[in-house]
Amino acid sequence: MRSIRAVAALMIWLSALCACHSTDGDVSLPKKATDFIYRYFPSSYVNSKEETSPGVYVVKMTNGPTLTFDEDGSWTDLHGNGGTLPQIIAFDYFPAPLYDYIDSKEQINAIYAVARNELAYDVLLFATRLVYDIETGKVSETAP
Repeated sequence: MRSIRAVAALMIWLSALCACHSTDGDVSLPKKATDFIYRYFPSSYVNSKEETSPGVYVVKMTNGPTLTFDEDGSWTDLHGNGGTLPQIIAFDYFPAPLYDYIDSKEQINAIYAVARNELAYDVLLFATRLVYDIETGKVSETAP
């Protein structure tokens, strides 16, 4: 009987210890990030989420992409982890010249990753990397 109590106490202590190191429950995402996840990945579940540095949130979806958001909840990096991203994201967020360029190449359903900042969008397609310069509105192609 004594050993059962000892094992139970040890299990409780270990679960508490593991819970202390979990980053998933400790992080609250900005509302805009949460809304983005629900809208564009409605059938996926959040596997983990963490604040990697002040105001930078990384969300890993179960069997899906890794999403990075800034302090306002705007996405900065979407990586499909081998899968493609929903086409509707390109339609809703890409500047028209970039969207039209990808669509003209018939690759709108082949976007594997995208990163953006105040200067550019960097898009990874199946066999091509595109960089869209926000200031000039020009799209350039390079090998991935």
